[in-house]
Amino acid sequence: MPERDATELLETGVQAHYANAGLLDRMIAALAEMGEDPDNPSPAAVARLDQMHVRGAAATDELHDLLDIEPDQSVLDVGCGIGGPARALARRIGCPVTGLDLTPDFCAVARELNYLLGLEDLVEIVEGSALDMPFEDESFDGVITQHAAMNIEDKATLYREVARVLEPGGRFGLYDIMAGLGGGTRYPAPWASEPAFSFLETPDHVRTCIEGAGLRLVSWEDVTPKALAWMADQKAEREARAARGEKEPPVGAALLMGKDAPEKLKNMARNLHEARIVTVMAVFEKP
Repeated sequence: MPERDATELLETGVQAHYANAGLLDRMIAALAEMGEDPDNPSPAAVARLDQMHVRGAAATDELHDLLDIEPDQSVLDVGCGIGGPARALARRIGCPVTGLDLTPDFCAVARELNYLLGLEDLVEIVEGSALDMPFEDESFDGVITQHAAMNIEDKATLYREVARVLEPGGRFGLYDIMAGLGGGTRYPAPWASEPAFSFLETPDHVRTCIEGAGLRLVSWEDVTPKALAWMADQKAEREARAARGEKEPPVGAALLMGKDAPEKLKNMARNLHEARIVTVMAVFEKP
């Protein structure tokens, strides 16, 4: 089918963008640089490297609080990356979490980090497409996604799949980058080196797609001001360390994005400051 062929081509491009041979070795080296035992790292140290989104662990915790999940409920993390948010939820709540991601390198690293942190029995990593999730209907009490939808063109199918695998009464929480009103996105960006694999939509369009999938809005917040404040704090900390002559600590995003990480992170900051993108945190419920 031509439509499916086009989707597969896009997904192959996204996989290529995130392909990262040797990522686990670099993360292990970073943990050792932080003074950690690579065979038994602390959750706090790993969390400094595995939260691959704006505002890091703080944003993850906020989203999890909004989801209001219980220990005996199951959660799906769509576009889980190397599994940081999935592990954070399992560790905080004690609930079983399944992470779904398209990128084989990410899935392999996520599984190894689960093992190093003793969470392999609570966190399962599945390789697969968010547009054709390999799960039965109504399989999960909650679904989350963080900074993943910008790589998915077919938003309507994405959110229909979310609604399909969600139990009635279950909640869907998202923390995503969306299109702002300040003009076109600057590239390369962390999620795409070129426009061909970037599919940002306006908040209104995203909300319409989710509600069109049959989910009811519970809460919606433009958290861009928090993102800008966080970036300002990060810049101040870097400048203070430089003034003291201290070496920069390892940064998970830089390990993930490779040699053009500085340019991608610079463009991310400019896109936010120039209102070319916004960050939104929202929760929906399945009736």
